[in-house]
Amino acid sequence: MELRSLTDERELRRYIDALWLPYQRELADIIDDFDLAEGVDFVDAEVDFRLEQLENGTQELVVAEDDGDGVGFVVTNVDEASDVFEQPNRLVVGDLYVDPDYRGASLARDLMAHAAARAEREGCLEVALYVDVANERAIVFFEKLGFETARKRMRVETDELA
Repeated sequence: MELRSLTDERELRRYIDALWLPYQRELADIIDDFDLAEGVDFVDAEVDFRLEQLENGTQELVVAEDDGDGVGFVVTNVDEASDVFEQPNRLVVGDLYVDPDYRGASLARDLMAHAAARAEREGCLEVALYVDVANERAIVFFEKLGFETARKRMRVETDELA
């Protein structure tokens, strides 16, 4: 198993088609209000978005490969704290995915260990992430790694608030 950062358009296109899109479709199946947009070329749109994110230098996309095939990934971003706050810079895990055939084989732990190593390299004192309340398997996994709930994210549709 090899973990490596993706940086070029060709690699991103392959990763998005083989891993990112199945991940998003899996989330849509388990999360009630999570849907992919209609009428969008998912691969082209996501390649453009990821290239822009990678160019600014705060995001890293690491893919796990088994004999050249993508079987998992982790996306991380550095969230820098302003000097006016007494809080550390943190590394935010935006996405973590492991192909169903590779679950239970420590790959998710390996990807999170890679994220932790990046946090140390970047001087981040904390790793944070969002997990949907309906994604019980992910919640259990992150709690086993030592993650604790620190905040609750709340939302409301704009027209309901007015």
